[in-house]
Parts: sequence; structure tokens; C-alpha cells
Amino acid sequence: MSSKHHVMTYGFAHVVINASDTTPILNGLAPQNLDLGLLLVAAATGKDSTSRAQMLSILDDKCPDASLESMLVEASRRGAADEDVVIKSTLGLFFKGTPKPDFQANVPGVTLMPMPESADAVNEWAAQETDGMVTSIVKTIDDNVVAILSALKALKATWRYPFDASKTAEGSFKASNGAIPCQMMHHVFGAGLPGIKVANNDAYLGISLPYGNTGSFSGLFFLPKVDETAMGAKALAQMIVLDGVGQETSVTPDEFHQGMYKITASIPKFKVSASTNLIPALNEAGVNDIFSLTSADFSTLTDDQISVTAFTHDVVIEVDEAGTKAGAATTAVLSRCIPQNIDFVADRPFVFAVYDNITNDIIFATTVETV
Repeated sequence: MSSKHHVMTYGFAHVVINASDTTPILNGLAPQNLDLGLLLVAAATGKDSTSRAQMLSILDDKCPDASLESMLVEASRRGAADEDVVIKSTLGLFFKGTPKPDFQANVPGVTLMPMPESADAVNEWAAQETDGMVTSIVKTIDDNVVAILSALKALKATWRYPFDASKTAEGSFKASNGAIPCQMMHHVFGAGLPGIKVANNDAYLGISLPYGNTGSFSGLFFLPKVDETAMGAKALAQMIVLDGVGQETSVTPDEFHQGMYKITASIPKFKVSASTNLIPALNEAGVNDIFSLTSADFSTLTDDQISVTAFTHDVVIEVDEAGTKAGAATTAVLSRCIPQNIDFVADRPFVFAVYDNITNDIIFATTVETV
């Protein structure tokens, strides 16, 4: 997860979390997928356009094509490194017609699909590619939609030391609206177990549970100490993601140490999902052209004048006795404006006025009741 492996990781996550409404993104965030989706859209913009310049300004001015390929290669390598940890990244383009060769050349890993008549086919594709985790990435498809660009990520990871399902029992979780029942998993991790680590400081108590046997991936659980409410958890989540786990900051895996700890863990089974509208955060970061039909330049993808009409980040995470399943999708819908046919037949009473467009004054006005 460190920057030496993923040059784009956490690039735009910082921007989204610092935007005015941080609640949705802190309920579900996949930083690598988020940046990958942004790169996919950037790769569709004109090479020397303002649209691309604005996109790259939030992605550290990295070349979208090279970064895209390097991230895909890295994601595939890490996913194949451990049979107990499977990570899959998928890029998809639903397009009305045929995209320009430049786009396909720049993004060789993208799957090209014809634009379906309804959103069901797009959502079924997302569900299949994320192993059923993300089941809805677009709501509707109308005649104006020309392209749908989506970056998907799926993870399935097995605990090295699974929880015993027979010991899972009904428990209580202190939610914002009071105590609620939950299925609480229980496990005692003996002292000195390889891969089991603990972090204990003024900000939080944390445990690190390994997936698989290689030690490449772990599940990190953080219990905030300063504020035990949901607000405290969100504040801690913001610090973790903003600082970037794996960076030289106060919240890093270096805080977790393996020692002679006997850990009695009680953790609820959970499944969380979140969908975040990225447009406000992108606007706040100075990305505006891609949303304007008159300013957007997607000339690498098509000669049609199109703009982004929806941009979302969807995340689902599920943890149980066996391990963790997760899915993420960063999706942009690109549409054109088709002139609407309007029939104006004044064959009944109507209002007529003479208007001064300079002074914004009505000079004459009448109701026409008969002719």
C-alpha cells in the first residue's frame, strides 16, 4: 500500500475527504480503485486539453497511460501472489458506436462493450466482475448516454487464523442510535502467533490479523480511544487515510508490533456499503471542464461533444469468520445533449410581451384571448 508500489495511491482520496461532505467516503473508500477510475476518465480526454490538465492536477501530473498500466500490472501481480488473497481489477467501457482507436491503444486492458438499452446489463457486469459485491453502478441509461467508463476492484481474502463459527454468538454493538444486536465473532490468539500484531497508543488500540500465509496482506482493526462514538471513528479513519497507511506518518503498520500478546478478540460480523457522488469534490479540486458540454474535451475517445453527467465511487466490504470480501467501482457516465423537439401551437389564449434584453424590462405585455 505504500507509495513505492502505487504511485497514484491516495492521490485523490485526500481531496475527497477534505471536501465539504466527507461522511459517505469515510463509510467506504478504495483509494487505488478511486485513482484508477480517475485515470480511466483522464485517458479519454484530449491529449493537450484543459480537461486532461485539470484531471492530472489532482493525480500528481502522472501520465495516465503509464500509470494506468503500472497499476494494473501491480494489482494483477499482488492478486496472484497468494492463493488465499485474490484481488482482481477490471476496466470497462460501454460505448454507443465505436470508440476512436487512440483510446483503445492508450488503455489496452479495457473491456469494450456495446451500450445496452437499460442499466440492468451494466449492473450485472459489475456484479459479475466484483463477485457479487457491487451490484449497482448506474441507475438509468437514456438516449443521451454515449459512454460509461468504470474501474472495478474485487477482493477475497482468507484469514490465516479463521474465527470458529461455532463460537459466534449474539452480542451488542454501541451504535450512534443506541445499542443494537449483532453477531459477535470470538477468538483467542495465542501469544507469539506469526503475523499477529498489536498497536497501542494514545489515539487507538489496534490489532493486525494476517490473510493467507505470505504476510502480504492484513486486516487492520482500530478502536479509537479519544472519542468512542461514531464521530471518533470517523475522525480516526480520516487521519488514517489522509496520512496514508504505509507512509511515514503517525498511523502506519510500523505502529503494529509482534510480541508476546495473548489477544482475546470479539469482533462483529459486518457488511458495509457506501456510494459517494464525486462531482462536488472534483469541482472543489478545480476539475470543472469535464462536466460542461461546451468545455469538455473527450476527443481521445470520440468526436462527439459529450460531458460527464454522473461520477460515483461505490464500495462494499464484508467481514466474517472466514475472512474478507470487498468490491469497489468508480464509474463515470458521459452523455451528449440531444435537441428536444418542442411543438409550440398557440391555438388558445396566451401571453405576449416585448422584452428589453439589455435592461431586463418588459416594454409591452398583453393577454391574447381572441384573434
